[in-house]
Amino acid sequence: FGWGNTVNGELGLGGIEEEQILSPRELKFSKATQVQQVACGTNHTAVVTNDGQVYTCGSNDYSQLGHNKPRKRLEQVDGLSAYVINNVACGMAHSVAVNEWGQVFSWGSNVYGQLGMIIQFINNLV
Repeated sequence: FGWGNTVNGELGLGGIEEEQILSPRELKFSKATQVQQVACGTNHTAVVTNDGQVYTCGSNDYSQLGHNKPRKRLEQVDGLSAYVINNVACGMAHSVAVNEWGQVFSWGSNVYGQLGMIIQFINNLV
């Protein structure tokens, strides 16, 4: 079930006209009974299913979904399908997942280094 803001499709309800859902509404998601974890960013959502797969929906302005475009329904993150994911977390415009071996995967905005990747600033170009 989901409720709240759905302007960017972050509830996974599909192409509905309402922008605010005030009471819980059931999602049409084939693996709804298998969801083990839900994480929410500012305008996106990620879920992990019992089989360790990750599904995302919502805004994709910074590639935080792991897809090539925004999604209004939960869609599997194909880049993680070879892994068994145990945990997922979402920030404002990024997502992070940890697999069964403790490997960390991150994607989306890295403007403040939140993906754990080194940012190099060059002050003077000669």
